[in-house]
Amino acid sequence: MRIVFEKQQLVIFGAAAALLTGFVFCGYAPLQKKLDQVCQVKADQEVLIATAAEQKTQLPLLEEQLDELQGMIANYELNIPQQRDLGGFLQQIADLIDKHDLTEQVVQPGSETQADGLKCIPITIQCKGSLSRIFDFYRELQELDRMVRIENVKLVNKKDYSGEVSMQTKAAVYYRPQVDRG
Repeated sequence: MRIVFEKQQLVIFGAAAALLTGFVFCGYAPLQKKLDQVCQVKADQEVLIATAAEQKTQLPLLEEQLDELQGMIANYELNIPQQRDLGGFLQQIADLIDKHDLTEQVVQPGSETQADGLKCIPITIQCKGSLSRIFDFYRELQELDRMVRIENVKLVNKKDYSGEVSMQTKAAVYYRPQVDRG
């Protein structure tokens, strides 16, 4: 009877082991894998929500920058006159150079070209002076009522390092040609 009892116990333990193994491999493991996937998706969504919340706080700043940029380009066409009036503009540049006590000035226009319905006049500007005065000159040049695009700037320090810098700039000014109505 004892042998039969031990066989029954072995059969019961074997069946329990088989049920436990079946439960682990067919039930628990797949469910645990699904649970891990759901937890990962939840974590990814929480990161996405946190990023969106952070970006939402930056939205007013971006709207303010957009308004500022739109204000800057609102007068774009006003800065590109319909007449050439190059002489007056070159005189303004020469006056700025004089105002900032820059020496050996050269302000020379190049050959006119046309692009995208605008006429472009390249200008070469040369002068000498301290770096701070040259930067002040550029700052005021930028504030003129006519669009100026700086294409190339070359600054060369004097060999004796006295603080005097030679500046050579290639710039472009634009104007809109008048349309003939005849």
